[in-house]
Amino acid sequence: MVILQSQSRGICKPVPENEQRQKDYLLAQTSGPHEKHRVCLFSWIGGRSRQAIGSQMQGMHNEVLVSDGYRAYVELGKGMQHQNCCAHLRRYLLDAIDEKAIDKHLFAGNPEQAVERAMEQLEKGTAPFMLCVVLKAMTKIYGHEKSLRRGPQETEQAFMDRILQCRQTYAKPLMGHVDTIMSELAKTCCKCKANGEYEADKNTSLVAQAVAYYMNRRESFQVFLANPRVPPDNNSAERAIRTIAVLRKVTNFKQSQERTQSLCILMSLNEMAKANGITDTVRWLRAYGRALYLHRASRTLTAKRKAGENWQARLTKFTEGADEGFDFAAWLPWNYRDPETQTE
Repeated sequence: MVILQSQSRGICKPVPENEQRQKDYLLAQTSGPHEKHRVCLFSWIGGRSRQAIGSQMQGMHNEVLVSDGYRAYVELGKGMQHQNCCAHLRRYLLDAIDEKAIDKHLFAGNPEQAVERAMEQLEKGTAPFMLCVVLKAMTKIYGHEKSLRRGPQETEQAFMDRILQCRQTYAKPLMGHVDTIMSELAKTCCKCKANGEYEADKNTSLVAQAVAYYMNRRESFQVFLANPRVPPDNNSAERAIRTIAVLRKVTNFKQSQERTQSLCILMSLNEMAKANGITDTVRWLRAYGRALYLHRASRTLTAKRKAGENWQARLTKFTEGADEGFDFAAWLPWNYRDPETQTE
């Protein structure tokens, strides 16, 4: 799940004073990468409060929430498994690593001396070097995740079993090492409050902030290890917002709330189509619209003929219930098959 912030540019209709904001937000919700039915939904939520986000999650029947570390998700994730995004953790680590300090130790002599200095810093537990070890462990985890692809003849259950086995064999020990290193760094970098929450002073280093970020969410970073359907990050949602993020930069983004909501519907259809392998969204929607129109027209004309009405006159409206019997399920993005792209 990702919240995309707009810059509130463009001409919008006036809103009540108690609803005025300097920033507006869109919410992107996607299903996991290994789900059979790939869903992507964009919603305009205005503010970023827990209530605003929760209103869009109602009726979803979610079992797992994968998100970044925004505190509102902690409350929203109650009653379901909550996986914190490991990709966001990697960003914190990259921001915290002082490249200049590492370069000073590694490139001040010959390669042998650099290796010796690096080993000394690791033995001392110097924070930047230890974070490099954590980052390397995360990179290995993602390398294993990247290799997990379902075979053409592999059943869904066999694929899930293979994912679980891979994570238990490789990712679980690596995450154990990550937890050990971060716990040791927390002893010197952060302050543990009475409620068990770790705190990094505002004036402290980025290392402390990265360590505190992990320690306050340490259990939720490891949910994916025991559930093969849970991804380690929310990258599927991050990828889904790329198009709309580019749109935000090159246009006024929105002219009204209504236009933004319409944009969310269009983007939901387009991204959901792409996620389910539909290469031409417009052709899919046109084919669906044509099939539904012909079905409703046929039932309307048949009803007119049976009623003794002039069924050859121009059709201006459909009869009530004209869409009855239409197979909507066949046109859902995960069921649709484009006849023009099918191979024999």
